[in-house]
Amino acid sequence: MTEQLVRLVVHMYELRDAAKRIAGDTYAAKIADWKGALAQIAASLKVSPIQAVPMIAKANPVSDIEIMWLTAAAVELTEDAAVQSNVPQQEPNDGAQGVQDKR
Repeated sequence: MTEQLVRLVVHMYELRDAAKRIAGDTYAAKIADWKGALAQIAASLKVSPIQAVPMIAKANPVSDIEIMWLTAAAVELTEDAAVQSNVPQQEPNDGAQGVQDKR
């Protein structure tokens, strides 16, 4: 990772953390709305949520607060995808685990 990319990631997390501090107990509900909207836009553009944020900002007049929420949503969606891709698929449990065949 280049230093520029690391700085960008750090800034994205700082914006997400700022959104958490500002929203407090309402963060989960607010970020859910932003995640849903961003995921839908990113899918329609056929890009990742992170790629969609600057595209949205260039195409629409958005405030600094809206950039913060979009960035927070991009971080959350990216983390969600990373967690899902790292969860091993479990084999179905047929109830025979730990049971020896006595034939």
